[in-house]
This record gives sequence, C-alpha cells and structure tokens, in this order.
Amino acid sequence: MEIKAYSKINLLLHVLGEREDGYHELETIMHTIDLYDIVRIEKSDKIRVSADVEIPENNISKKAVMLYSEFSEKSSGIKVSAEIFIKCAIPSQSGLGSASADCSAVLKGLDVLYGTVDKKQIYEIALLCGADVPFQLMGGCAYAGGIGEKLVKLNKINADILLVKPEEGISTKYLFDRVNCNDDKIDRETIFDVVNSGDVERISKIIENSLEDAAIEYLPVINDIKNAVLEYGALSSCMTGSGSCVYGIFKNRLDAVNAEKNIKKIFKNCFTYVGKTV
Repeated sequence: MEIKAYSKINLLLHVLGEREDGYHELETIMHTIDLYDIVRIEKSDKIRVSADVEIPENNISKKAVMLYSEFSEKSSGIKVSAEIFIKCAIPSQSGLGSASADCSAVLKGLDVLYGTVDKKQIYEIALLCGADVPFQLMGGCAYAGGIGEKLVKLNKINADILLVKPEEGISTKYLFDRVNCNDDKIDRETIFDVVNSGDVERISKIIENSLEDAAIEYLPVINDIKNAVLEYGALSSCMTGSGSCVYGIFKNRLDAVNAEKNIKKIFKNCFTYVGKTV
C-alpha cells in the first residue's frame, strides 16, 4: 500500500527548559500541511527501509517496524516485518517533520497490514520513535506538551501558506544546545480560543518560535527570508520547528503564489512551495 506522509508547521513553539532525562520540555501547536512524502509499505520476511534520497541506516521508520514487531510478539505472539520505500518531497533539516511524517505513515501501514498492536500501544511506539510522531499519527491541528506526548486536539485551520527553505539546514541538537529557555508557560485558554476560532488574522498574531533567534544567529538568511515573506504580503512569517524552513500565512492562495514568484528572484536556490493546511 502507499500512504501519504504529510509534513507539518509549528504555529507556536515554546521551549520551557531541559528535563532530567536530557529532553526539553515543550509547548507547541502544530498543523499538518499538504506537502507530503509517499511511503510504500508491503509485508516481507525482512525489515528494509530505503528512499529516493540518502537516509540514515538507523532511521526512525526502521525503528518503528522493529518496535511494532516487539510489541506484536508480546501481545499476540506474531513477529512482523516489512519492506518500505519512501518517495521524498519534504526537504530534510527543514523543521517540516519529514522523518516523523514517514515514521507515522509506517505505523499506520503496519496497523492496516497486520493489526496486531492496539492503538494505545501504537502511540507508545510513536513517542519512542520521536517527539513529533504522536502528533503526526493524529494529524490536523493539535497542542503538544511535555516532549510531545500530551496532545490536545484543536480545530483545523483553513490557511494558505508559502514555504521557503534556504539550501542550508540546521541540526536540531545544535539549536537546542543554544536556545534561551523560558519557564513561563503559555496561556493555553487564550491560545486555544484563538486557534479554535479559525480566524487566520487572529491566529497570525500568536505565531512564534523560541528556536528562531538561535537559528538566525547561525543562519542569518532565515531572517532575510522572514522579512521578504512579510514584505510580499504575508499576514505573519515564522520559522517552523528547528528550521531552517520559514513559512508565511496568507489571506489567499493568489497572494502566496505572487509572493513565491518574487522571493524566487531574490533567493534563487531556495526550496519554495505554495500549499494549504490540511
């Protein structure tokens, strides 16, 4: 079977501080968008993950199959394996969640092909694979707290967006080692009300990313892209995740398309994409 693995943007990303286990406590609101990889998955007598671009040997999609097999063997006595091929469209080191999206698609596929692990355990596997994977399983719009395990479903937003990613990527670990943490938690009641309203102009005013300053210090072109996206009509512009991709939210698709044309003239080697929240 083939499954679409949708990417995501962070409408809000707030880093509270480092935990004793080395992870950072986060508060974030994420939304899936219509840029996706295609994950082909089939039953096999071995576990194999490949792609049309270079991927790490120990990738989290492979980890997902191995963990699913372990959970399956414990609960039903059945070991499972699968052969997976990923056709990639989501750029890596962009903050768009490409690896997490692929991993969640693998778990969805295993659930359909085998169905030997219950849904609650699938979310446990997802969290073991990566902080964003539980959200990617859920999709749509959601608040995530802790290290990604505390999920609150929010209303989906209908927004036109423009993605702009410079050639250079950024290491997630590099940014988290340098981020200025803030122990003040967000006002969830107010933020949830704004997001659930579906009012794109109101939502644009709450967008922020704690990792952005450290990212701009490392890669100043991120700030140049942000300013250009705003100059060409975005309601707001922000880096997503740990970057280096910047997104803009627009009133309509035509404005986003026109902005893309102008931005391509300035940042000639950037990846750009006009899309929607889904």
